[in-house]
Amino acid sequence: MRKVAVILLIMISVSANARIRYVSTRGNDLNAGTDSSSTGAWATWKKGFAEAMPGDTIYFMGGVYYSIEKIILNPITRTGWENGIGRSGTAEKPIMYSSYPGQWAILDCIKHCDNKPVGIPGNPFYNSAIELYFVRNIHFKDF
Repeated sequence: MRKVAVILLIMISVSANARIRYVSTRGNDLNAGTDSSSTGAWATWKKGFAEAMPGDTIYFMGGVYYSIEKIILNPITRTGWENGIGRSGTAEKPIMYSSYPGQWAILDCIKHCDNKPVGIPGNPFYNSAIELYFVRNIHFKDF
């Protein structure tokens, strides 16, 4: 019985550090992200990525989110790489980015992405919506 109580206390302490935050098309990035209402949720994917900590789950409520610039997830500053936002999770506490269960969140990049190649002639590359550099233990689900 004592072992069961110890295991339960450990599980509770590990899950106590994890947070659930929300992003909604009705939100505001000045909100705390603590619920899915217009007065609680963040409004942009960028804010959700910037605020996530190891162990967190960031739920994106259903709807279409229009971005105006690419989002760079890069927790490490390195010469020659674009600086970005966000953090890595850990093996024990990954960061989960997910559409809210039963809903679909769509990141529409039409305002800044097109199908025209950019870059050096002969070595074109295309615009991007989200770029990931040096991040570990993050999961994307149901987008």
